[in-house]
Amino acid sequence: MKQQEATEWKTNRDRTAFASPSVDSSPNQIRVFPGSFADGSITATITATAGQLDPSFSQGWRECSLVLRLQDNGNYYFGGIGGFGKEFVIAAASTSGWRMLADRGSVTEVTYDRPYHLKFECVGNRLTLFENNVAILEATDNGFTAGECGLRVNRTEARFDRVLVNGAQPKLPVNVVISYSHSDWRFLNRLQVHLTPLARQVEIELWDDTKIAAGMNWREAIDEAIRGAGIAILLISANYLASPFIAANELPPLLAAANSRGALIIPVILNHSSFLDMPELNQFQAINNPAAPLATLPTEKREEVYAKVANRVRAHLNSAQPAD
Repeated sequence: MKQQEATEWKTNRDRTAFASPSVDSSPNQIRVFPGSFADGSITATITATAGQLDPSFSQGWRECSLVLRLQDNGNYYFGGIGGFGKEFVIAAASTSGWRMLADRGSVTEVTYDRPYHLKFECVGNRLTLFENNVAILEATDNGFTAGECGLRVNRTEARFDRVLVNGAQPKLPVNVVISYSHSDWRFLNRLQVHLTPLARQVEIELWDDTKIAAGMNWREAIDEAIRGAGIAILLISANYLASPFIAANELPPLLAAANSRGALIIPVILNHSSFLDMPELNQFQAINNPAAPLATLPTEKREEVYAKVANRVRAHLNSAQPAD
């Protein structure tokens, strides 16, 4: 059977992560949080769900665990639920195999669909796994001294709630929503080209309604994306401002997000419109001069504006980084 890739990790602003690798997916599916450290901890409420489990499957462990001192996807410590999903473990993974450092299968059997509040901590050469703030496993090892942290699943579905790293929230992707009129799709396509490299370099998730797949509830998908927007890029045109759907369903929640939780609004002026006569919109500084909209510019000048949008997104993300 052809090996299937794990479903992409999904996160949201409530510090929840979901993973659904297939039973036949390769092991060591890890969601890494950027930032390396030596001593520290990662905490989460983990629920191992039985949704993707085949009860007859016996080739390898089913695991959902917390990862510390990760060097790469083959070398790290993990602590959490392991051993066919039936016990608590602390182990060291390496490219040459894995080493069990401690397990507690004979004391407590893990139950599916029940949440477990776990904390995995590394201090010096001591590794400790806590359940409900009580130490349940301890081990010592000198294999890894520092590295990144993350979440790990192997051949099972899992949900990780209230993820904390060293008592601080891990950096989750910022949702960048592009709001536009379908009449202006050519401008959208070119903007996507400029934003895609940025999405590879920093923790952002780009969204516009071309991401809505066949069979999805398109209205719910749009509402969900707008509710989670940290940055909104508005492609302003006469068609955009004339759209009843945009005026009723997209602009009000995006403007409210700017006022209530500081979402960044970036207007991009595509053609001449009544933008300057709408104080609810023109209170936000446009990325380009409304008197010289994109449609009137030569190609090289348009490219400069698209690049300026990407740079503005990058600058905003950098300014939002907490001080070390």
